Amino acid sequence: MDHAYHHRSFLAYGYRWSKDWCLSDMGFGREKTTYCYFAVAVSNNLPYDSIIRLIVAKSAILITVADDFFDMKGSLKELKYLTEAVQRCNPIF
Repeated sequence: MDHAYHHRSFLAYGYRWSKDWCLSDMGFGREKTTYCYFAVAVSNNLPYDSIIRLIVAKSAILITVADDFFDMKGSLKELKYLTEAVQRCNPIF
């Protein structure tokens, strides 16, 4: 599989994933699927690490949407609930 095809297919998967989870339809968030994927791909371009690239790109997309939610859209109550949910997932914070 050549590199261009490989990247196009994984990028298409990223767009589908973002759309399936309605992350691109939220209306206020930046749609950064391409940026997130290629930022990761540049730093790790080995073919056997492709699943790692997808995991990190998905994480970056979610972080971008959450950041936009905090900056633009969330009420104080919603932000409190989101913060508590993140803390339950990662009790270090």
